[in-house]
Amino acid sequence: LSLGTTWNAAPEWQFNANLSSNERAPRAHELYANGEDLAANTRQSGDPDLGKESSANVDLGLAWKRGAHRASVQLFQHRFSNYISLEGTDLSATPPQYTYTQVQARFIGFEAQGNVRLSNATAADARGQWDWSWRADMVRADNTSTGQPLPRIAPFRIGGTLQWSRAAWSGRIGVDRYGSQDRVPEGQLATEGYTLWSAGLGLRSRLGGNAALWYARLDNATDTLAYSASSILTQTVPGKVPLPGRSFKMGLQLTF
Repeated sequence: LSLGTTWNAAPEWQFNANLSSNERAPRAHELYANGEDLAANTRQSGDPDLGKESSANVDLGLAWKRGAHRASVQLFQHRFSNYISLEGTDLSATPPQYTYTQVQARFIGFEAQGNVRLSNATAADARGQWDWSWRADMVRADNTSTGQPLPRIAPFRIGGTLQWSRAAWSGRIGVDRYGSQDRVPEGQLATEGYTLWSAGLGLRSRLGGNAALWYARLDNATDTLAYSASSILTQTVPGKVPLPGRSFKMGLQLTF
């Protein structure tokens, strides 16, 4: 069930609010897992008596737009009466024991994004069009049954991308800063923060009568060693499964 409203407070401003109540049935592995998960290096146990997961949700948003300039922020709070969480029940075992358990939980956070037009492209301007897009998000998740943080929650993130386009050409340079995640359940490992840089170059053309995009893409340009706070492997095989290092890709995308 959901109920939402949008209010155009002024030509450039828009406010939205949404209330919802959601349910989902347990998945098969949450009910019947019983043994080792070799990929995750865990021993997992399900619970065939798990009930439906239900939540009450509130979302509030504010958006602004003036031509190519725009910004928006969305605040949310989700409360679960029976959230299905994969909890560590014996982390000293080999492999560690995890059990699907229903707990009361609360998620609160925000998502924000925007764009700033730095310059417009004109026929006489060889510099092309420049934009700066930015983004940020954060979630704080708690097991309110125990007062402990929920496991494997992504950390705070803030980032931006400088984008350029001129005729058929486009390019970008982006950076994302991920904060450290030290809000973890007792006995689990914190993860350090890290910064990832990326870049890309594209050329649009026609090939055989179809729209074509030639592209080159560089990810994790500085070859940063980083670990995902939301991956169970960061806990079960610490230090052994980092995020991908520097990579370079070239390709062609056809649309037909």
